[in-house]
Amino acid sequence: MTSTAAAGPAWFRDALACPPERGTVRAEGATIETLAWGDPANPGLFLLHGGAAHADWWSFIAPMFADRYRVVAFSWSGMGRSDWRERYSIHGFAREAVAVARETGLLDGPVPPIWMAHSFGGHPSLVVAAEMPEALSALVLIDTGGFPAPGVVENFVYSSRPSPIFATREEALARFRFVPPDRDAPAFVRDYVAERSIVEQGGDRPGWRWRFDFSMWSRLDREPDVLELLASADVPIAFILGGETQIMADDAADRIRELRPRFTPIATVPDAGHHIMIDHPLAFVAAVNGLLSAWP
Repeated sequence: MTSTAAAGPAWFRDALACPPERGTVRAEGATIETLAWGDPANPGLFLLHGGAAHADWWSFIAPMFADRYRVVAFSWSGMGRSDWRERYSIHGFAREAVAVARETGLLDGPVPPIWMAHSFGGHPSLVVAAEMPEALSALVLIDTGGFPAPGVVENFVYSSRPSPIFATREEALARFRFVPPDRDAPAFVRDYVAERSIVEQGGDRPGWRWRFDFSMWSRLDREPDVLELLASADVPIAFILGGETQIMADDAADRIRELRPRFTPIATVPDAGHHIMIDHPLAFVAAVNGLLSAWP
């Protein structure tokens, strides 16, 4: 597989032609990978990826908001190029996210940033919205929020095994999969994400592995309850759902309306699965632009 730096249509190449400022910050005792775009004087937009992903999931998305926002993404501890931990917790991830927002300057402006969280990233973001609301002005939840489809939680495998090791880079890339599977992701997007999801290691187990802590899920404290957080959070919250999501319940929108105030925005991207920004990147950007043009 060749590099995707020059692959894909014009919009994709244009986005990657606006590389992020790459750095690290210390948060909760760990070194955390950060990416940033745009003028620091602009309002903040804070991007939080899903489980087993990394900050570069946003690298072909974030530049399309950088003309209006100071956009910051980061890799959760245990993922991407960030440090791993002995133990993980949702509360710990929430404190980590606030620390990253503070250390990258997103909390320095007159208005706190808008947070936009995909999948797993929504759980710690809701902790912040409920318990540390001064850190954000609004929260956009992307295909998440505590309304799983039947069997999703029961069928999730919490592995305590180390990451599998592949002999070659090519073998690792060939084994890359989205979980759940993407609906019909463009090959150039899939390749770009895959290339940044593996790392070569030496030592006693040389080879190529995934760039996340394979056993994190078995060492994660998942409290508190997502629905209790969603009901109690006193900040504006909006939702973007995949029209063909594999993990959200069919009645998720109705249940959101039962828990959140009237007129809570709920946008659906047609034909997109759980990984909306992967399946239909431009439709996802359009949904976000439409939302942020009149909300919060």
